[in-house]
Amino acid sequence: MTVNDRIFLTLQQQKKKQNDLAEFLGIKHVAVSNWKTGKSVPNIENLEKIAKFLNVSLDFLITGKEYNSICANNNSAIGNFNNNSNNNFFANETEKLNKNIESIELTEYQQELLKVVNSLPYKKKNILLSYAYQLQEQD
Repeated sequence: MTVNDRIFLTLQQQKKKQNDLAEFLGIKHVAVSNWKTGKSVPNIENLEKIAKFLNVSLDFLITGKEYNSICANNNSAIGNFNNNSNNNFFANETEKLNKNIESIELTEYQQELLKVVNSLPYKKKNILLSYAYQLQEQD
């Protein structure tokens, strides 16, 4: 299921209308229609606003799971995630990864990919994660 699918399924479940979403976002109704048909996807700023409109987390829209369930599925010891600490969370995780990257047996390609991801700001990491999940769903 794609981000767009989750948006429209949640809209339907909550009995909310596409027009109301467009008005809430301050965008044209055709943009929302293009999301529904898969012609385009919302940008990260709109995804954040859509999450608020639907009263769901950004993690849910992007992955279909809440963040804590992702951590649990990955046996992560990150613990409770606070949306207000996203930047601190990624900064701390980036620091941990940078310290441990040489001790982890990764290919050169994997190490380079991690370095690039670690250098991105939080919003771009979310975009990249969303895109990665979309690519995964295509297989």
